[in-house]
Amino acid sequence: MKLLSGMDQIRQLPAYRQRRFERFYHTQYRYRVLPLFADVYLVIAFIGTLLFLGGLALNPDAPDVFGIYLIYTAILTGLIAAHRFTRLRRSAPMIVYLVFFNMAAFSYLGYMTT
Repeated sequence: MKLLSGMDQIRQLPAYRQRRFERFYHTQYRYRVLPLFADVYLVIAFIGTLLFLGGLALNPDAPDVFGIYLIYTAILTGLIAAHRFTRLRRSAPMIVYLVFFNMAAFSYLGYMTT
C-alpha cells in the first residue's frame, strides 16, 4: 500500500517534527476542510429550498407561496452570508447545526399549518 506509507515516514520523524505535523494537519483540517464541507452542505440546502419553492410555484394545486417559506429562505441566506464573512466559518459544525434547527423549526411550523 503505497498510499498509506506516509504514516510510517511520519513516525520515523523526531518527536518535535511529529508534533509540528500534527498541528499542521489539525489546522488544515479545521480551517480548510470542515468549512469546505459546510459550504457544500449550505449550497445543497439552498438549491433544495429553491427547488421546493419552484415546485410550489409551478404546481397549480399547491397553495400560494406562504410568507413563512420566504422567511425561511431569508434566514437561510443570512446564515450563508454569516458563514462566508464571520467567525462562524472557523467553527464549521456550528453552521450545520444552525441550518438543521432552522429546517426543523420551519418544517414543524409547516406541519402544524397543514
